[in-house]
Amino acid sequence: MTTSHFLSLCMIVSNEEHTLARCLASVKDAVDEIILVDTGSTDRTVDIGKKFGARIFPYIWNDDFSDARNRGIKEAKGEWILVLDADETLDAIDSLSLKKELWKTQADGLYLNILNYYGVYKEGSYFTDSSCRIFRRSPDIFFEGRIHETVTSSIKDRGGSLELGEYTILHYGYLDDYIQLKQKNERNTRLIETALVENPDDIRLRYALGSEQIQKGDYEDALGTFLEILKNLSPFDDHAPDIILKSVNLLWYFHRRQEALNLLEKGITAYPDFPELWDTKADILLESNCFQEALYSLFQSMDNGDQKKHYSSHAGAGTYLTAYKAGLIYEKIQDDVNALKYYQSTLDLKPNFKLAFDRWIHWALYRSPSPYVVECIGKWRDGLEPSQWIKAIRMSILYDKHEIEGELWKLMPRDYLPEVKDEIGLLSKAISFSLKGLKEEALRIMQRNQRRTKKMDEVLLEWCLYYDMDRGQDLHALLSEYSAIYPLAKHLSTFMEGELHGTEQEESLNLAKHMFMEAGCWEGFVRFLHSIPKQSRLSKSFPLSHFYMFFNASEKTASTLLDFYYCYYEQYSVNEKLAISILAIKAEDYQLAQRTLVTTAESFPDNPLPRWTLALFYFHHRSPWSSSLLDELKPIVIHLSN
Repeated sequence: MTTSHFLSLCMIVSNEEHTLARCLASVKDAVDEIILVDTGSTDRTVDIGKKFGARIFPYIWNDDFSDARNRGIKEAKGEWILVLDADETLDAIDSLSLKKELWKTQADGLYLNILNYYGVYKEGSYFTDSSCRIFRRSPDIFFEGRIHETVTSSIKDRGGSLELGEYTILHYGYLDDYIQLKQKNERNTRLIETALVENPDDIRLRYALGSEQIQKGDYEDALGTFLEILKNLSPFDDHAPDIILKSVNLLWYFHRRQEALNLLEKGITAYPDFPELWDTKADILLESNCFQEALYSLFQSMDNGDQKKHYSSHAGAGTYLTAYKAGLIYEKIQDDVNALKYYQSTLDLKPNFKLAFDRWIHWALYRSPSPYVVECIGKWRDGLEPSQWIKAIRMSILYDKHEIEGELWKLMPRDYLPEVKDEIGLLSKAISFSLKGLKEEALRIMQRNQRRTKKMDEVLLEWCLYYDMDRGQDLHALLSEYSAIYPLAKHLSTFMEGELHGTEQEESLNLAKHMFMEAGCWEGFVRFLHSIPKQSRLSKSFPLSHFYMFFNASEKTASTLLDFYYCYYEQYSVNEKLAISILAIKAEDYQLAQRTLVTTAESFPDNPLPRWTLALFYFHHRSPWSSSLLDELKPIVIHLSN
């Protein structure tokens, strides 16, 4: 650290040994001193702080976060204060550029963007927020509020100004594991309720109470809290946009759709540049199949999406997530050209967004020339993850686009090649041969390189091949070898012994269903289905996500599958019923196809897909010059395979 004190990090800590080192490591080169106000840690927190050169100040906790924060500020020597919590890190900070920003700014405080990760950690699972975390050290700048304390009021009271800074805080405190570890919800609720006794009209505290109620799952109480706040809420209140957004989502959750839309209109009028309000409006409109109105809302969101605002929003609102939603709507209205366009726009912004990639690769392989597919993947190459390369290669094989498969291996980053080759090198070749009906050759490929342990998907493919070829002895030997390594192999083994129980086994057997179809092992697939007890959930489960693979089956196989699944027709969703109708067309059972299409269209009048499919069906039978009906239905099949 430098001897001059320009930037001081001030923190409150209490038993933070699990996260403190990560936090301090992220900021140690940018700050000139570290001050930890310790409220009674009994773990290694203090020792960790000392290793980073921190000054430690013991503090008797009095249920007042502002008091503890202000104690740290009082001990600071820097011209500027940075405030972090132990469950946060400062993202990719360059110390010189940060200090240059502080030297040149005329503001008294800087809002920093905060990415709040929630649930189970995933890179894109966060919502954004902002908070004043850097401010000048001054006697009249201090924290206020027993909990959810803020420094902005004191800055505004002195006539100071606030700006949005260039840096981002990563907050991990809403992750399930951390919430369970720290048990903060009960403590926070208690402190908020105590503070509300002292200040019953404090909107910030009431907002905090509603947020804690949401986190606990007390949605009815939270809605009551927010609706009460809305009665006297000023649009200029810092929390107003998020209070409106949370209220809208709670109203929608309780099926009070029109009230949610009415409140959205008020919110959009006050904050027309708040992307998530537009996104939420689109989601609610889409529920009623108001496609054009939903698209208009998404376009408004994207028009404002790249602007820096103080709004709390989910990741991708107004940018990649909104573009993805537009792609989904265009799929629903059978505009596959625009669906492809918006999926591509999504991936241009965030190449590793897997939901969009899965949809894009389907439509690109079906609709676009091979050079376009290769060009796009080349453009996104450095942002794609290994699982996306694997997906693209396997899908290229299924769509019989081997020229694309070859180019993908050439394009792949060198760092990924060993992992991807190990994962699907043999698998992709074997599936290619199996799809051509060369099952023995596929098995020979799978039995190469016997020195290494097979991957789970390799075991599954080999099992499907043996099952398809009715080679029981080889099948049992394979499962015996790998049952101790992969639960999937154990589940298949117990299934072969006539036992069917448990969700985990069902998941394994569903994977087997998908591999039968992917490898074109249709005889084995049919035998496999008939070996499942009729009343089991697994037997009734229609493989909708892989429905596009049914197009590779023969008319005879399609007819057999139709007989099997039609007995569950009345239990199926609208999309599954539509899939049954298309399967009937594939099996050339046109009477059943017409009957089920008419029934589905009448039962779901607001859903355009059954009516569109029925229209294609009638047009095909009345127009001898029309193209193959199955070819015309492929876009619908791809959409259903979602």
